[in-house]
Amino acid sequence: MKVIFQKTAFLQEVFIVVLYIILLNNYIGRKDLVIIADGKGYYDYLPAMFIYKDLNFNYLDTLVTDFYNHKTYNAGINPEVNGKKINKYFIGTSLVQMPFFLVAHQVALNNSEYRADGYSVIYQEFVTYSAFFYLFLGLFFIRKLLALRKIPLLWIAILQLTVLFASSLMHYTNAEASFSHVYSFSFITAFAYLITLYSHSGKSINLYLAALVFGLIILLRPSNGLVLVFIPFLYNSFRLLMDDLKRLLTKDIKQLIIAVLIAGLVIFIQPMVWYLQTGLFYVKPYSNETFVFTKFHLHEFLFSYRKGFFVYAPVFLVLIIMGVFGFLKERNFWKTGTFLLAFLFVTYVLSSWWVWFYGGSYGARVMIDYYSLIIVFASSAFTIKGNRFKIFISIAILSFSYISIIQTYQYQRYILDWGEMNKEKFWKVFLKTDPKYNGMLWIKSYNLSNKEVKFSKDYAKNKLKDLQQMGYSTIDTIFFVAETPLEFSGKRALLKLDLITSYKLGIDEVIVAIDDPNGKSRFYFSQMLFRGAEKENFCGTASLYYEFDKEVLNEGLLKIFYIRHEEDSKILDIELRIYEL
Repeated sequence: MKVIFQKTAFLQEVFIVVLYIILLNNYIGRKDLVIIADGKGYYDYLPAMFIYKDLNFNYLDTLVTDFYNHKTYNAGINPEVNGKKINKYFIGTSLVQMPFFLVAHQVALNNSEYRADGYSVIYQEFVTYSAFFYLFLGLFFIRKLLALRKIPLLWIAILQLTVLFASSLMHYTNAEASFSHVYSFSFITAFAYLITLYSHSGKSINLYLAALVFGLIILLRPSNGLVLVFIPFLYNSFRLLMDDLKRLLTKDIKQLIIAVLIAGLVIFIQPMVWYLQTGLFYVKPYSNETFVFTKFHLHEFLFSYRKGFFVYAPVFLVLIIMGVFGFLKERNFWKTGTFLLAFLFVTYVLSSWWVWFYGGSYGARVMIDYYSLIIVFASSAFTIKGNRFKIFISIAILSFSYISIIQTYQYQRYILDWGEMNKEKFWKVFLKTDPKYNGMLWIKSYNLSNKEVKFSKDYAKNKLKDLQQMGYSTIDTIFFVAETPLEFSGKRALLKLDLITSYKLGIDEVIVAIDDPNGKSRFYFSQMLFRGAEKENFCGTASLYYEFDKEVLNEGLLKIFYIRHEEDSKILDIELRIYEL
């Protein structure tokens, strides 16, 4: 019976992944377009090799597919070295996605519903499937790791649920599934498992497999070579670590050489790619993007409202405290010290990147790769006797899932600002999910004191009586005829609506639409009144802004609609102004 149970233990990971998919389908939402931003750079090797036969990516200069104008989209991804284009991202993510890509390509070739161009919907879907698979694999190796520490399955399940649902891992397995993080999470977890196995058994096969996995870790993201500093933590004592090192450097030197060769051969894939691209075995793909170790941002990296690791995944601070408590209660100073030193070193290095906040991202995304090591450290709390304590900490850490699920939802609906969060913004939208918050933090502020008004109109009070009915009303339609165009010297125009209003929730909508003479839409944007004042129970002037290219007004029909959802709201006056930006 025990053997059967052990053989079916993987159903625990299956259940968690299925639970995650149910959450995506019924709340957070699935994405059609997941090969985006950095992820597109990681992925581009696959269509370049298997479809376009062009590792210099020249095909991207003319390729236009359903989701991309590739030349425009890839700006910054394909620098030139030695007169040849390269991909600045390493090839590892493409390698581990390859089986899924090949299946997607065969489906596309044999089904007229899909374009076999490497970027159509079927390829997007299979990148998501690859992310789900490596999420499963990462959770699987967490279970195997914790089982080595003799943690019961129930508590392992609690930690697995926590690492997924109380973190950024949800987002980077779904909406940005092409990024390297879920894959790095999986392979670093496998590496930690294999090194732990090796520390227990000394079997060469575990060392060789660890070397193979380490090579892939470097190909996925070179900075993840930092995982080596956690090796002392994975050993149970300094003496055991020294014993293995002495043995590898003396009587088992052949074993060490073979392991280094395995890792080196895997890593050498990248120089081979560079050689095929440029004739050089070494290039500097990131150019001037680098680590600046004298200008680290450790405090901001961990605690800032902009991207702080412990702000957007606070459960990991609790997990680290749990680990310290558990190991110190065992008087295991080796495990406590080696983990904390390794963690501080890794966060110091990662916070020294020239863009320490790593661009538009949900929290400190680079820490996803190391989640499993924090989980192993925290598991010490589950070795303490007494189920009451374990139940309490289980409820405590799982409760953080509520915050992370809400924030993942917010991030994908533009409620969180992807790049410029601060304390004021964070608390303004904390746990807010109403559609009126969508994009609120993204609205630009404008200084219009020196801007010229190109068009203005005030609305008579009797006109506004029509806005008291529930549902749609038309505020105005204005046709900008060719004979009397608005004269702009710049490229952009700004339409500002000042509405003297009162409301409780601010869920009434104001839509600005501009059509061409044939009725085809040129511009459409809807905003809730709430955005004009950014507060509830408001009475005063709410200002809404609509920015667009000036050309859309040429012979354009401007239409302004009001949708009343709230019975107690009122519009007392409206002023329309169009400015040149």
